[in-house]
Amino acid sequence: MGVLTKASIELGDLTIVCGRNNTGKTYITNSIFDFLERWHDYIPVHDDDNTGLRLGLSSLFKQGTQTVPVDEYLKNSNLILQAASQVFETNLAATFGSQPAKFTKTRFRCSVETEKFGDLSDGVSRLGSADKEFLRLRRDAKDRQIIIELIGRKNTFTQIPREILRDLVSDLVRQACFETIFPRPLISSSERTGIATFGKHLNFAMSNLMDRIRAGDEDIEPHEFMSDIKSGYPISIECNVAFSRKLEEATKASSFLKDENSEILNKFNNILGGTYRLTNDDRLYYQPKRGKSRLTMRESASSIRSLLDIYFYLNHVVQKGDILMIDEPEHSLHPHNQRLLARVLCQLVNAGIKIFITTHSDYIIREVNSLIMMNGDSPRQRGVPYRFGYSDDELIDPRKIRIYEAKSDLMEIEGYSKRVSRLTLVPVIVDPNFGIAAKVFDTEINEMNSIQDEVIWGSSNNDH
Repeated sequence: MGVLTKASIELGDLTIVCGRNNTGKTYITNSIFDFLERWHDYIPVHDDDNTGLRLGLSSLFKQGTQTVPVDEYLKNSNLILQAASQVFETNLAATFGSQPAKFTKTRFRCSVETEKFGDLSDGVSRLGSADKEFLRLRRDAKDRQIIIELIGRKNTFTQIPREILRDLVSDLVRQACFETIFPRPLISSSERTGIATFGKHLNFAMSNLMDRIRAGDEDIEPHEFMSDIKSGYPISIECNVAFSRKLEEATKASSFLKDENSEILNKFNNILGGTYRLTNDDRLYYQPKRGKSRLTMRESASSIRSLLDIYFYLNHVVQKGDILMIDEPEHSLHPHNQRLLARVLCQLVNAGIKIFITTHSDYIIREVNSLIMMNGDSPRQRGVPYRFGYSDDELIDPRKIRIYEAKSDLMEIEGYSKRVSRLTLVPVIVDPNFGIAAKVFDTEINEMNSIQDEVIWGSSNNDH
């Protein structure tokens, strides 16, 4: 995929990918985000083999009710996910806003530990109009089954084509069985600063049409325009833009953090140095803590714009079990605020939110490293946080963390008799006592220190 020859990544509660530029971090991030965002579109339904979700719905059509045993349904779960991965491969061009020819040799696989499929939550899903439902799906966690019921008179649902009804039922069952497996994602892309400034005006297809009109193009074909309504941008950017354009709608709800972990939101506001204000006419402002003047996004610092979507997500959208994916969270932040953000991210993990980041920041890595080591059992380790003003909920268990470095490493490749060096993801050891063994930044830091030492003190090889 892109510059990556072969790579494997396991998502932890906190997943960090670091490495030099152009080593495949964005490919990894966007592909994982898209699969998590649209997995329900990729899982095949009612196939003839074991790779789809096969639902025998004869009882539903004849008697109006059907029971689906979850364990029987999921016995081939990883075969189902393998089939979903293959469908996903065919959509990679749309994932990256690129050409299909660039992904003809790409292979993507998703697998889940079998015990993860054990979760089933009680609940009810309904389909119908605003005042009348025609289909109900109940999840029974105790008996591990799903009960599907057609509501109303028989002639109400016999008018619905069976294929459509089967697709609706399949989608509900698929959602019920897999929603606890795949966390609901939000991505904060590296383009978020520009999106925060121009998000309200970003309508890619319309912009393209207006450009052609201004250029005097008289051959605008409506069908061509409608088929090109998709922007052609990576899905991460499209989703970022969509979120930024719906902030007013997002503010109608509150996340669980406001009630259960408001101190995390307060710490995030400290990084901002203020807060955002959304007026009744959908105008967005930044209100600094000091001073009465409020600023538009165009007037605000890039750091304020870079944190906009994360702020609204944490305050109004995120729920436990969701995953927040941030491409370069250090963007436009002073080292002090980078360290504070690392502490907030670890607090979010401890509150039940999964975090995935790519980073070039040694400050973030070192701060996470400190939070790991201060979580140790020795009196010396446990005493450090209080002396430096850390709280217990900022400290993090190393078992929750997965760290990878994107770099060249030796690997076996078909057609080569010996292992060859290619770009991949190399797992980084995380030790509870010594922290993160990542050396991705050490070479540059050591070289800069050596240069400065020689400038100040002279070379040890020189004769004096």
